[in-house]
Amino acid sequence: MIPRSLLVVAVVGAVVASLSGCGVPSAPAPSSPASGVASPTPTAQAQGDPLPTLPLTCGDFFSEQAASDLLFLPVTLKVSETSVRSTYTAAALQAGATRCIWGADDKTDNGWDQTIVLDALPDGAEAFDTNVWQVDDGAIVYPDGSTTSEYLCSWVEPTYAGCFANVLVDGYWAHAYVQTGGSDRSLTREAVEANLRAIVDSVTAAISSAGPPRPDWIVPSGVLAGGICAGQGLGDDSTVGSIAAGRAGMLQCTVGPNSVTVLPGGAWALAPILANGQPTYSVRSLEQIEVAGADAAAWGCGDGCYAFFSIGGSLVSVYSGDIYDGEAFTPTLEAFVAEVVAAG
Repeated sequence: MIPRSLLVVAVVGAVVASLSGCGVPSAPAPSSPASGVASPTPTAQAQGDPLPTLPLTCGDFFSEQAASDLLFLPVTLKVSETSVRSTYTAAALQAGATRCIWGADDKTDNGWDQTIVLDALPDGAEAFDTNVWQVDDGAIVYPDGSTTSEYLCSWVEPTYAGCFANVLVDGYWAHAYVQTGGSDRSLTREAVEANLRAIVDSVTAAISSAGPPRPDWIVPSGVLAGGICAGQGLGDDSTVGSIAAGRAGMLQCTVGPNSVTVLPGGAWALAPILANGQPTYSVRSLEQIEVAGADAAAWGCGDGCYAFFSIGGSLVSVYSGDIYDGEAFTPTLEAFVAEVVAAG
């Protein structure tokens, strides 16, 4: 951002996109008439899957044609505001965040080479002040004199441009990450920065015209708390996604040689993660598997092996970077689930 001495002319701009919590919570489903007592089974589905707090679709920010114009080449919407590809994105959605990603055809690892990644965090004023306004990174205040929006292109060459923008609008901190270029491009700083200003304007206008926020999504009572990772949060509160995941109560820890993540109340996310089939670029697909102690499970291998579980109404994932095939990985899952269940 801008030094303290220049606060009157500094500010922060647009932000990345997407996920949000929502849905109207409902009372737990009653148990059988014989018992007359509320069922202890978590009822995440009763209120529906979470939705972004911000009542906008990705198309309300940019059409595919508008995104293409901003990146100087054809792109399409790759990730919508309701897409769930991992425990992390599910957590952000439970917290009401929004994420939209537009991209071209070329892809490196988990990201597109030419892309706009837009994230929006509800109730984001304090986070915006801490992570944008108080940060001296040389960003350009736009419009002049603003205290709520900025942009910066840290790198512009004829064949590559890397930029970001931050905006605070109606309490939403939006962050946009922009990357474009190619061997056949002739980018100029003037043109690239003009498009960053257009992104600030478009994001500001879209959020300003949005209707009332959707209600918060409520984690059902009685779900698996994630005792296996008790007290171990994400350790990062500097980005829209990490702040949202932290608000959702997501936990991360190391168990033996493996990385473990628990999202309380996140059992709903297993179905869309399985449908997406690619939680990371190296895993081409996920396969369902029955594992004692889990309500449902899926696994896949690539650059290491991954498994996702629905356990006690929560979503649990495990990644083993030392195992690369299912014959070695899947036999370890039952013991892992037993350890998770025992920890509560």
